[in-house]
Amino acid sequence: MSIFSGLNRERYGPIVFALVASIICLIVYLKYDLSLTTCFTDKKAEFLSVGISLGAIWAGFIGVIMGLFMTLSNTDILTKMKDSGYINELHSYLISSIKGSIVFSMISFAGFFFLANNFEYYFCIWVGSIIYAGMTFLRAANISYSIMRKVHE
Repeated sequence: MSIFSGLNRERYGPIVFALVASIICLIVYLKYDLSLTTCFTDKKAEFLSVGISLGAIWAGFIGVIMGLFMTLSNTDILTKMKDSGYINELHSYLISSIKGSIVFSMISFAGFFFLANNFEYYFCIWVGSIIYAGMTFLRAANISYSIMRKVHE
């Protein structure tokens, strides 16, 4: 299997993009000594509050999707997924999305302690966490949509 296969991009894409974004953010801050947060200097607390809420909403949405999958116990699509071995990947994607969303909420909460000092360093971690949570959420939502569309054909 190629390292750039569709399954590997699907599996590792969120973490790779999150790490790359955090590293680029940090390099830009350190090399060019730019204040990455000048565009929302007085709105830092509002961004963090929205981050907490967004992470919780994403986690709740994926929890609902997991509940829906529990109702698909005897369907053809679920049998095909079990036979192909993709069901384990789906479980992993769903739980990584919930974990990523909860960690994003926790990182957003922790940001309140960095409002006065070192916010730019914290911001780089925050950017990576929102990218990871968002990409894992989109991955789970897209796969779930594809499954639900097949169920209703």
